[in-house]
Order: sequence, then C-alpha cells, then structure tokens
Amino acid sequence: MLNSDLSGIDTSYPVLEAGIVTCVIAKCYQGVSKEKKTPGVFFELTTQHATKTTTQLTKPAGFLLRDTVWLTPSDTYDPRVRLAQIKEAVFGDKAGSFGDPAGYVGKPVTVRIKVEASAEFGNQNKVQAYVKLQS
Repeated sequence: MLNSDLSGIDTSYPVLEAGIVTCVIAKCYQGVSKEKKTPGVFFELTTQHATKTTTQLTKPAGFLLRDTVWLTPSDTYDPRVRLAQIKEAVFGDKAGSFGDPAGYVGKPVTVRIKVEASAEFGNQNKVQAYVKLQS
C-alpha cells in the first residue's frame, strides 16, 4: 500500500444529491465561529436512510450534514425566521421560544438539501430548508 500510485485516488468529500432527506439531529449546541467569533446555533444531522451521492454512489444511513444558524441579525437577515422553521420542522409548532438547543438532540427532522459550489471548498451540501412536520 505504501508504494501504491495514489495519483488516481479520489480524495474529495462525498456530496449527496440535492433533494429531501430525513435525518436525526445528532448534535445541536450554541457556540461561536472559529475566526470571527460570530455567535450561532450549530447542528449536526445524520441521515436516516441510504442516500445517493452526486457520483451515484450510495452512502449508508448516518451520513453527516452540518448547518449553522448565525444569531446576528442584519438588514437582510433575521435569524428568528430560520429558528422558527427548525422548531416547526421538529415539533410541528413554532409557538414560544426556540429553547435550549440540547432539547433538539435525538429528534427526527426532514431537510431539503442542495449542492453548493465553493471556490475554496469545492462542491458541498447545504441545508436549504427545514421541512415542516406534518401533523
């Protein structure tokens, strides 16, 4: 192995096809970004079913997706909108506050993901929306 030619080996991170995916919230916590120290709520979601990648490989359940809700509002961004969407997707109702992020861990959630191109990071998945829980 140590003498194998590695030039043809794909080292890119797998990217799931765009679509709707059912997940479980594996981690949910409040923190700050590494560089700018921007406050946010960080999510790690794991898929509940096997899913296809953009290269048509099948990834088993447990594939990791990440999302962050930045908590600093601006003229064009209100984090409460995203927090309300997440709460509604998880609990079926957005009434009241978002609450303790730890209360979301282990909960099922459905998300719509897209593939986003980045010059710095290449193609990657982005959570486009949280799908409202149907009651």
